[in-house]
Amino acid sequence: MSFERMGIEDIDRDDLDNFNFTHGYNEYNEEHKLFGVKVKAEVFSPQESDDCYKIIVELAGLFTVDESKFNIEHIYSFAAQNAPLILYPYLREQVYGMSARAGVEMPILPLFVVPTPQQYKK
Repeated sequence: MSFERMGIEDIDRDDLDNFNFTHGYNEYNEEHKLFGVKVKAEVFSPQESDDCYKIIVELAGLFTVDESKFNIEHIYSFAAQNAPLILYPYLREQVYGMSARAGVEMPILPLFVVPTPQQYKK
């Protein structure tokens, strides 16, 4: 995690998104029946804010797999699509906490909407 307070001259605000989210995962370890997922948020102060800052938070999660209940052919799909959404609330909480401790305006991170099977049928 990092927090950086910047001067307005340090940022080209026109080229900047207020929020960037990235994620990745590693290979499934068949011996230990687990895989890791990493998520990262980069949050910049709102454009209308007088206080310029950048917050970076990275979290990693280890997921164990019960192969008797979960088909391992779907592990990489789960790791790419579901696991980042499982970690996302913890990422949001860390961004919120860091901004609170720094005494800056609390950024509002977007919520992600997960489609349900019923939405696919439409």
